[in-house]
Amino acid sequence: MDAFKNITGRDIEEKLNDGQMRVNRIISLALLGGSFFFLIIVLNLPGKSDTVESTNGTPDIFPAVFLVMAFFIYTMFMLIPKIFLRKENLMKRLSFEGIPSEPNIDNGAIKLIGLDRTLLIIRLAQLEGITLMGLVFLMIGGGGQRILNNPVQLIYLLPFFVMLIFVLNNCMTVEKTVMRIENNILSVIKSL
Repeated sequence: MDAFKNITGRDIEEKLNDGQMRVNRIISLALLGGSFFFLIIVLNLPGKSDTVESTNGTPDIFPAVFLVMAFFIYTMFMLIPKIFLRKENLMKRLSFEGIPSEPNIDNGAIKLIGLDRTLLIIRLAQLEGITLMGLVFLMIGGGGQRILNNPVQLIYLLPFFVMLIFVLNNCMTVEKTVMRIENNILSVIKSL
């Protein structure tokens, strides 16, 4: 564990520049791209003539269900890093999975990048899940043609923009990735 304490931001930056950052970008853009293409399809669907309502005339429940699910997923989005990066969990992840007990700096930096990537994938999957749920509700509600008639359906598009902002803000630059690893992972390791 002491070998991980000797890793600096410069060591991580060198490994990220050796191609590791390209993998992060491909993963994040692929997940965002799938949602983007689904959004384009949904926005180009022809509108339906009637709205989706229950047979007894009660209002559409989709926005309420969507908001409850969005609250739950965004809460988990904020809590997962805290659970994933607790000292006990971090020690387990760093002491297993084929890395020697005394790793050199290069292997240790790659291991830290891998931990960050795993957390990134988990968080992106959560964002993609709520984004796709919103797009499916939008599609069921009549597609993009009905958005202008029923602005409540705009809430179904918000998760896509949250995901877009998250990807552009956290996944594209080496500096942000190094800062995230230093602040979230290395700080915990150095406090052990």
